[in-house]
Amino acid sequence: MEIPVELALETVTEKLKLLNYEKGFCQRKRPHWKPLHHLYFAGPQTGNPTEQFHYFANLVAWLLGLCGKSFSAPAQHDDPNTVCTNIVVEMKGLGLKDVVNFPPAKLKQGYGDPVCRVLQSLVDQALKAAGFAFQKPVYPADTYNEEAQYDEEGADGAIGDITDETAGFAADEEEGKYGEYGQDGSGGAGANDGIIDDNAMIESTIDPQEWKLELERVAPQLRTMVIADSKDWRSHLERAKHSLDTIKKILPESKNNLERIEQDISATLERLESREEYVNSHFDLQVREYRGVREQL
Repeated sequence: MEIPVELALETVTEKLKLLNYEKGFCQRKRPHWKPLHHLYFAGPQTGNPTEQFHYFANLVAWLLGLCGKSFSAPAQHDDPNTVCTNIVVEMKGLGLKDVVNFPPAKLKQGYGDPVCRVLQSLVDQALKAAGFAFQKPVYPADTYNEEAQYDEEGADGAIGDITDETAGFAADEEEGKYGEYGQDGSGGAGANDGIIDDNAMIESTIDPQEWKLELERVAPQLRTMVIADSKDWRSHLERAKHSLDTIKKILPESKNNLERIEQDISATLERLESREEYVNSHFDLQVREYRGVREQL
């Protein structure tokens, strides 16, 4: 299964950091190259379309130099087709023929899967040439002691203390309850007056007229004013629907008027053509005499 371009480019970016490209590549020219983000070569970037390819070509030239190849960095105005062909030739010289099994012109756009494959292969070759190799992680040995001995005596004593304390608190609470309401639960005279039955009906003690006055006072403050934004897509949609309804209403009448105007214009043109034929037929003799006189002159 092929790795997605975004994930592969993120790996390329991390490997470039291992090669210290921010110092070895980004800072070797002025103005400095901007450090890459992991999606830079995943798709077209806004702005100058040739800048992305120029960045890619110079990064490839730097990586080829790390691999032991002499490849001069292309200039801004070099022919992209020539640069792409030279990159493919150098890649084949490194034994990466299977990587560049595509036309060189696909590198000219400066992004996409071909660019990702070239960068991924060159980064791996550069790390290999630098003697870098990924190794398995080494985890430190455990330094903490074995499970602490469980102090049964201390645990039992603590549990006993907690139990006695909880029992004492419950007894005090029970005693206070019966002391307040009496042993038989009667609670003395007037004790049940403050107890509200859960099933009793709740009745309001506020005058309804006061409720109405309060409602009239706060009602204006509860209203919200929604200011329509002219740039909101909902307002655009409403205007479009309104315009469509208006067009549907006036279209039949307008269509009939235009058809009537077309008929009037056609009839007028027919009359003009007939008058033109009439004039030509009656003045044909005069026209021939005029031509004869003009030729004699």
